[in-house]
Amino acid sequence: MMMSTFLAVFFLVPLPHSSEQHNLQGKLRAAVDKYVISEETFPSALIKVSERFEVPMGIEWIKSPETLRSVNLSWSHTTANQIVESLTRQFGYELQVKDEIINVFPRGRLRDEHDLLNLRIKSFAVRDEYVEQASRRLQAVVKRTVTPPSPSPQLGEAGSFSVSSKDRKVNFALQNATVREILDQLSISSALKIWIVSYPEKATKTQSGFYGTAALHVPGPLADEDQPVWVFLPWGTPLSSLRQSR
Repeated sequence: MMMSTFLAVFFLVPLPHSSEQHNLQGKLRAAVDKYVISEETFPSALIKVSERFEVPMGIEWIKSPETLRSVNLSWSHTTANQIVESLTRQFGYELQVKDEIINVFPRGRLRDEHDLLNLRIKSFAVRDEYVEQASRRLQAVVKRTVTPPSPSPQLGEAGSFSVSSKDRKVNFALQNATVREILDQLSISSALKIWIVSYPEKATKTQSGFYGTAALHVPGPLADEDQPVWVFLPWGTPLSSLRQSR
């Protein structure tokens, strides 16, 4: 009974013929004699672990007081996989190890119909685009479902985006993929190995019934017209560095 409960929270989706999967699994299974972590918040700790063991990670974070407290932990004679599992479980989150990336999310969100990351996109192709550019297009696609516009003449959208010095152009095409899977692919195809979607402590919903996202360093929810938001980070970029820029 204990084993079935464990598998419900921490589960693997193996792809035995994928060299990338073997590489990720090898990193997760590698012996770690001692590891100490001291970070300001739960997501900062996840980012540090992702960087240290070079495992791409997608993070869905509810900004509760528990996740905003400092994290000071240590492990001995362990593995990277056990470290991630232990850290995730301590905060009541779930973990999914996929073919080339780890997803961390609040318990139950993977099958929650109100989670916009579970939306399926019929087709999404990226052809020689920077990740941030493709990300903006994906946001626009999701926005049409999460916060559909009022009936009006079709108008174009104007705007600009900044490109990280570590961003690069990528190419891929996905069919019937969830928003989460597309974000995963954007990360593993580039040097922006971490993506984060944050939510306010008190859940809000858009007019279409989806959980509203939040800016990383703003306490409250965003207005419907600003939904959805997420960020990509390269390894070596602390979460605190975005406080002034976002």
